Amino acid sequence: LIYANDAWKKIWAVPPERLDYDLSKPRQTLRFDERDGYLGNGMNEVRRVYEEGGELYLPELPVTRPKPGGATFVSQHFYAITGDDGKVDRVVIITEDISQRKAAERALRDSEQKHRLVVEKAGEGIVIVREGLIRFANPHMESITGVPVESLIGRRFLDLVEPDSRQNLAPGGADAPRDASSPDVLEAALVRRAPDGSQRVETEISSGAISFEGHPSTLFVIRDVTERRRAEEERALLENQIRYTQKLESLGVLAGGIAHDFNNLLMGIMGNAGLALMEMSPDSLARRTVERIEKASVRAAELTNQLLAYSGKGKFVVEPVNLTSVASEMAHLLNAAISKQAALTLELDDDLPRFEADVTQIRQVVMNLIMNASDALEGSEGEITVRTGIMRADHDYLSSAYLSEGLEEGEYVFLEVTDDGCGIDEETKSRIFDPFYTTKQAGRGLGLAAVLGVVRGHGGTIRLSEGPGGGSSFRVLFPFEWEDPATLPGKRETTPPPPTAETPERGEGFTILLVDDEEEVRSTASRILQRYGFSVLEAGDGHEALEIYGRSGGAVSAVLLDMTMPGLSGVQTLTELHRMDPEARVLLTSGYSEQHAAAEMHGGLSSGFIQKPYRPAELVRRLLRIVSDTESG
Repeated sequence: LIYANDAWKKIWAVPPERLDYDLSKPRQTLRFDERDGYLGNGMNEVRRVYEEGGELYLPELPVTRPKPGGATFVSQHFYAITGDDGKVDRVVIITEDISQRKAAERALRDSEQKHRLVVEKAGEGIVIVREGLIRFANPHMESITGVPVESLIGRRFLDLVEPDSRQNLAPGGADAPRDASSPDVLEAALVRRAPDGSQRVETEISSGAISFEGHPSTLFVIRDVTERRRAEEERALLENQIRYTQKLESLGVLAGGIAHDFNNLLMGIMGNAGLALMEMSPDSLARRTVERIEKASVRAAELTNQLLAYSGKGKFVVEPVNLTSVASEMAHLLNAAISKQAALTLELDDDLPRFEADVTQIRQVVMNLIMNASDALEGSEGEITVRTGIMRADHDYLSSAYLSEGLEEGEYVFLEVTDDGCGIDEETKSRIFDPFYTTKQAGRGLGLAAVLGVVRGHGGTIRLSEGPGGGSSFRVLFPFEWEDPATLPGKRETTPPPPTAETPERGEGFTILLVDDEEEVRSTASRILQRYGFSVLEAGDGHEALEIYGRSGGAVSAVLLDMTMPGLSGVQTLTELHRMDPEARVLLTSGYSEQHAAAEMHGGLSSGFIQKPYRPAELVRRLLRIVSDTESG
């Protein structure tokens, strides 16, 4: 080696002391140890060029023993220089440091491998589109579209997108998606899960401009959001149901409160009308008028019972009920009342288990649903189908029903009334169970609101859907428990209690403590009791009642106790009475139902219950039964 420039020295990181030659002395020879690596990088090529002449190029050559600060990869160009005698005199070696380029290539290769791994393992579909055709697709696209990746390459991208969503990706319906200059967009599209479009999947698609294989292209990232959308829809449905339930609860509390207070008012009307009739002669000219007042008050009491049913506090007499028997009975009775153009079809399960219910309330449910179906036909020909049966309701089914919060998956008895009438629009669906809401010129009271209240009071649910041939279908589900085989359906039917005599015996010799915070109720009840011979003590609240009972020295035969009073409630008063006298006889009364009263009792300390408003004869009959039991004991 007779000459080396500074760049060569830098490439090979040659120590200065190894190059101590004088360039003024021609052909000064520099010697190196082969372990330095210089001779191991191209020296064989130098010899060949010496021997054969010409030139030789080595584009990439790894350094055998790279030095700190030196090159790791070089390219070398060898030129033979001949002397005057035509023989090779020397060889020129041009060496280029390509270490950075090789490092960049290696980094790029590693980056490509890493990004390819990321793309291939991504949980989102990734496609690259150029001129409308798919040039690249990752494996996850197959799980989204149902099409193998190799079959996607070369296909039109828009063929995968539902027609009604293509406008989101291609303005004006163009064959190619947005051009490469478009900004990133987030779109919702329906992408075919199968080539024939038999199934579809909700997706969100992000797009952006990139360069792929040296050409402007569009990158699409496709996210399958089907399950998320379904979860969002279920959550929205649940939130709507919760809001609706809260609205029903609020209206129910209001309706229950109105019914209770109204029953107290009716107590004065019905009681005084009954007293007036007792004092009138059969020939009195005013008797017919008072009888009409009493009849109107009875009808008003029935309306308050509907309000109690809507509030979920309307179960009065609970007994085993066969839903098929009730449906059959009511359907035949209503056959003459429904539209003459309606054909009533019964599809009833004869082996239906019974469930605990108030049969009067269940009859009201059947009546209201059948009459509602008849109204939906709007006088046209149509069919009303009444079905009963047993079904297993899973979570998905219950989640689409009303009042289903807290209900468990399992078997339910059901009543379904279907019509092929005009159907129900979305606005009507949102209000169909509201009190007094109707689409008719004249409604029939609470209607479907009472149905919903009865269902709520019996721990059931109701589901509204479209009928098989249009129209609407109401399915009411009630929970039940399997009975002993000896008492399965058909073995025992419910029968109404036998009629009682109109005029009860008299109550001479018995003292009644009358406890009620409503002065009008106390006054009316007191006059009724005195009219039948009872002695009456009156108390306006629980504290006064306890004081009077304590002073009576056992003279009180029975207590007529209102459950809803300010201060010391009826239940608290009852508890204290039994603490004073374990043998105390108490007849509870309330504007709410007996079922509601029983739910508050938690102990069975009372001797009975009578709901306001009550007729004089019924009150006397209940009290005589209690005091007679006392006498016999």
